[in-house]
Amino acid sequence: NRTMHDLLGPDLKPADAFPADGGGGEGFDNNADTLFLSSLLFERYALAAQTCVEAAFADDSARKRLQPSDKPEENLARFLRRAFRRPPTPEEVVEYTALARGEADPAAGLRKAMQAALVSPNFLFVTDPDAPAPGVHPVDPFVLASRLSFFLWRTMPDDELLDAAEAGALASPQGIEAQARRLLADPRAAVFAQDFARQWLGLQE
Repeated sequence: NRTMHDLLGPDLKPADAFPADGGGGEGFDNNADTLFLSSLLFERYALAAQTCVEAAFADDSARKRLQPSDKPEENLARFLRRAFRRPPTPEEVVEYTALARGEADPAAGLRKAMQAALVSPNFLFVTDPDAPAPGVHPVDPFVLASRLSFFLWRTMPDDELLDAAEAGALASPQGIEAQARRLLADPRAAVFAQDFARQWLGLQE
């Protein structure tokens, strides 16, 4: 819900209709080892992508933010950077632009491409695709930005955190600490204290 709001704008809550995730042995609802993608959940993801994109384009301010240029390549490159939480590859920009251009109406094409991005594994999962075999290894800076943001804000990274990853600022402990302190000083960090303590200490029980 928070990620869709930060990405698209309208205050929708599509995740309220999703089936509940399992808690897992540690009791946390975001433990990757206990999560799986059911057919029902994917259907809800696809419906949420369509509903939320259409709602964003019905909102004037959200639409102008998502479609600031007449060039679909520029609009999609900006959107994919935020949705995938990293710079899109040239091939991805070409792929999604071709999908958009497949529609006669440019706005409809842009909506279709955005909906496709929102059911991509690049949006749905935090992955480390360039990681070597299991073991200790340096974490990709954009993956690290996502981990920081979803841990401390329970939502996607903001532009400043993505910019820090792109500039190499997360390559040092000092750079990571600076961003962590910035995230914790933000009001959005309140959800970390609420969710983490609730699950860690079982306060909901």
